[in-house]
Amino acid sequence: MHPLGAERAAPLGDGASREFAFAVADASRCVRVLAAASAGLRALELELVDESGYSYGRESPSGSLALLGPHGPVCVRQSGSYRVLARARAGQGEIAVQLYQVE
Repeated sequence: MHPLGAERAAPLGDGASREFAFAVADASRCVRVLAAASAGLRALELELVDESGYSYGRESPSGSLALLGPHGPVCVRQSGSYRVLARARAGQGEIAVQLYQVE
């Protein structure tokens, strides 16, 4: 796997949401989304959405780590701009999000 662009980081308050933009240039390779949060953010929700608003999945694990597509990579339909939506389900703190392309 290799990262697509730079890691995105931001503070996230309890119940708050953030959007992080990523570009996928090669849709023939699937992607993974990983988020890590500081200890104060106890539960995250992640979703990957394309330009048309189509959702490629949502994960809501408990804890400060979240992986979208925990059972395998997520395969997007086309190259283009994608948004990772992150929401604090419990607690608050810093979050870092990275989109990876599977080789």
